[in-house]
Amino acid sequence: MVRKHTGMTPMQYRIARKMERAIYFLQVPDMTIKEIAYRLGYCNQFYFAEEFRRIMGRPPTAYRSFQQKLAGETFSSTKP
Repeated sequence: MVRKHTGMTPMQYRIARKMERAIYFLQVPDMTIKEIAYRLGYCNQFYFAEEFRRIMGRPPTAYRSFQQKLAGETFSSTKP
């Protein structure tokens, strides 16, 4: 049923939802990668970082830096 509705296996769907939540948590500057990993149910922050990199193409810290840079550029370009 899951594959029919989402086009993904149940495991792929579960991981995709975790990565969506990880992206949200990475926008919170006070949260460490370790805290994010544990909130998402990973027992090991290194496994979380490895899986994040495999799916998103960059490690969580690099993704966070990239997002902050984009936000800074967007904010500065909207100032008069």
